[in-house]
Amino acid sequence: MKVSNNYYGNSTKTGVYYILHVPTNKHYVGATNVKFSQRKGQHYYQLKNNRSGCIPMQEAWNSSKEEEFEFGILEIIYNSTILSDREQYWTDILKSNINGFNKRISVIDNTGISQTEEVKTRHSNTLKGRTPKNLESIREKQRRAVDEFFEGVYIRTHESGKAAGEFHNIDYKLINNVCRGIVKNMRSLPGYTFKYSDGKGVRSINYNPNSSTNGISPITIKR
Repeated sequence: MKVSNNYYGNSTKTGVYYILHVPTNKHYVGATNVKFSQRKGQHYYQLKNNRSGCIPMQEAWNSSKEEEFEFGILEIIYNSTILSDREQYWTDILKSNINGFNKRISVIDNTGISQTEEVKTRHSNTLKGRTPKNLESIREKQRRAVDEFFEGVYIRTHESGKAAGEFHNIDYKLINNVCRGIVKNMRSLPGYTFKYSDGKGVRSINYNPNSSTNGISPITIKR
């Protein structure tokens, strides 16, 4: 039995919820570890901005009015370890993975999540034209030169984090995270660290700004 959809706004509990498209009686079933009101807000924000990852529900939203959708609670869960099991239970009960908006047959292992070419095309068309609000900031960071250090000694400057990643054959995102201070130690490159360049441009290999030998640092790196 569904819990009253007037209850979710005051609930701080987690559990399983549904989004119903009233005209078609199609359901979307989901589980949340945050407040129901917060999860509803996330879904509706994505739908209103044509950004929902659930393409069938997005298409229904685009051709309907917001009032034709209903958000409500199916079950309040106090033990988060059974959250996926209960989500599966309600998915099966409402058949939302057959006659509704859910595309996963199994919640736990994502069985049935593979997409047809038609769905992929629809998804691609939906994504077209989306521009992140911080796109320029992202591009600027991608263009920033990166200084490379080994055991605290400057080695070289790369044109970008991507270039540094290609040089060392590792994911450039890891290098950018080191530059941002998100990652402290690199297991794949022990002793190495990276920092965004100070803007003085690409310098010669083995240039050491603290050296008194005309910028040449006589070090040997074992890799």
